[in-house]
Formats: sequence, C-alpha cells, structure tokens
Amino acid sequence: MFSRGWLGAAVLLALSAAASAGCDEVQRKKDLTAATERKEASTAASASTNAASTTPAKAPETEKAHTRTVLARFKKPKGLAVSGGSAFVMDALSGDKDQNEVLDLLRVPVPAGGEPVRAATKLRSAGTPIVVKDSVFFATGGDKPNGAADRLLKVAADASGAAAVQVAPKTLALADPAVASDGTNLYYLAATDDKAKLDVMRLPLAGGAPTKVASGDRSARVLFIAADAKYVYWPEAGRLVKVPVAGGEPKEVAKVVYAWAAASDGNYLYWSDSPGENMGTIRRIKLESPSGPGTAAETLASGFSFPVGLALDDKSVFFVNYDAEDGGVYRVAKTGGTTATLIRGQKHPKRIAVDERHVYWINVGEGTLSQTDK
Repeated sequence: MFSRGWLGAAVLLALSAAASAGCDEVQRKKDLTAATERKEASTAASASTNAASTTPAKAPETEKAHTRTVLARFKKPKGLAVSGGSAFVMDALSGDKDQNEVLDLLRVPVPAGGEPVRAATKLRSAGTPIVVKDSVFFATGGDKPNGAADRLLKVAADASGAAAVQVAPKTLALADPAVASDGTNLYYLAATDDKAKLDVMRLPLAGGAPTKVASGDRSARVLFIAADAKYVYWPEAGRLVKVPVAGGEPKEVAKVVYAWAAASDGNYLYWSDSPGENMGTIRRIKLESPSGPGTAAETLASGFSFPVGLALDDKSVFFVNYDAEDGGVYRVAKTGGTTATLIRGQKHPKRIAVDERHVYWINVGEGTLSQTDK
C-alpha cells in the first residue's frame, strides 16, 4: 500500500540532499552505485532488522477522521520548525549552475495560518532550522561567487528580512538538520580536511568559541544530528552512534540500514530506518543509565516506504511517510501498539513538527504547510 518504487525514490532523495549542498556529478554516480548495493542487501538487512525487534510489527490503522488544514503555500518547502506560536519554513526559490538552491526562511503563525513573513532571505543551500529561545539557527552551504564556506547562522525569531548572523564556521551543511540543541549548547556537524571524516562541535548559547566533542565517519548516505541533555547522536554507515555532550569516543547505539531521522526524549532514542521496499520502520532503544546498559531495540511501527521525518511529544511518536501520491502522517505510542493514520493522500510529506495540540508537516510535492489535530 505504501510502495512507490523504493529504489527509485531512495535515489531521488539521496540526490536531492546532495544537490542542496553543491554535490557534483561524481558524487551522484556514487549515490546511484550505493543505492544499487542497498537493494541487493535489502533481503539480508530485513532479516537482521526483524530479528532485532522485540515488538511485533503493527499495520497502520485509521482511528478517526482527521481534518487537514492548509496554513500556507510555498514554492518548494525544505525544512520545518515550530515554536512559540510560529512555524519556520525553509523555502527553495531557485537554483544556480552549481546546483546550490537559494532559499528564504519564512515565518507563519500557527495554528491560525496566514501570509508568510520573510525572516531571512537569499540563503544558499540552507537546511532544516531549529528554534532555541528567541533565535532560529540553521546551516547554509558555501557561496562560491562570494568565496564563503559552509557555516552556521542565526536570526531573531521575530525578524523580518533581517541579515542572518554567523555563529560558527565550517558547518557540514549537507546534513539535515545540521544543528541540534540541549537548551544550553548548540551541537553541529563540521567538515574536516579529510572528506571521509567529520567533527561534532559544541557551541555555548551564552557565547564562546566552538569546542570539538568528537570525530566521526562521514560515511552515512543521509547525515543528521540530534541531542539531549546527555548525548549527541548522528549516523554512520550501518549504525547510529552517540557521544557524551562533554566529549569522548563515539559508541554504537544501534544497527541501521538507511536511517532518515532521530530524536531523543532523554530515556529512549527514536529513529526511522528504511532497510528495503515497504520495510520502513520506526524504532527505539533505551539509553544507558547508571544501573547498566539499555535493552535491545524495539520496532514501534513498520511497513512504510520512506518514514523520513519524526517528532515526539510526551506520549507519542509522530512521523511522515514520503510518497508521491499516498504520503501520510502517522502516530504511534512510544510504548508501541496500533499505528494511527492521521492523514493520507499527501504528496511527498518530508518534515514534521508538533506543539501541544497540533501536528504540522510540509508537502514538498504541492508546496504546502498543513496541520491536523493530534
């Protein structure tokens, strides 16, 4: 029911992420080769994933009718964050000969909706934003005409067309998101001279210089970062890893095949993975505690093509399934159980966020920001 050509869509998604960061033709060929290898390995990966699960797979079921409300329309929405009664959307306006998209950061009141206000403009290859206190942070790609490298920027949450301010250099802008926060510090992935490696950096929100937390492999096909009060998380080839926020050696959290996103509530790490066609899962693992290591990973939901984005509240995991015609928005309890179908028939839903009462998501295929009740 959720299949739209797993392999073809995987290539398109991987190429889209790479193109936003100015990837060249050589890298695209590598992505195609990697996609082929993933397909050949999908059967074995499926067996490994199922063996690791301690919760039976749950087929999606509809609980009650949910109404979709379109809050705003965009040209090509790429990133989403919701905080303080506003949604912040990165909207791609155009590209250039180097394949760098030029984006605006737009603010929309939620849940009321309305005409978007430009918080910042002409951002090259900008990724998913995060909102911390009164500021919006995001990574931008290199600006070759002006000789600028990838960097981490911020703008005031209530700004209107303001110039974004650099807060750190050398951000790995192809990661999405490339920045996370524990409320006290920012954490971001930084490029190194060795293109096979990356650095995990910490930057105090109160001010100060960036500090390296750890070094890692730049081997995952999709890069992102997540953080909580104790750990920073990111993907490497075949696994998710973590490191204490104070620094140290990265340690494996769980095996993955094609992880798309992750989030932590401090007790569990939740993530989405796509081992193969119609095999996308939402999983969790209990984090280490003073009493000893965590338990084995659990599968909370399965049977999806591309669960590319997820968000948490106190009780549930909300996620989107990326599909051209039958994309959907779903909810499953953090403890597992029946997967509730909130909305179906969406065109490439890619990013998702929640507040106290509502779920918000962007549809890349139709250029909309929408919401529904939880």
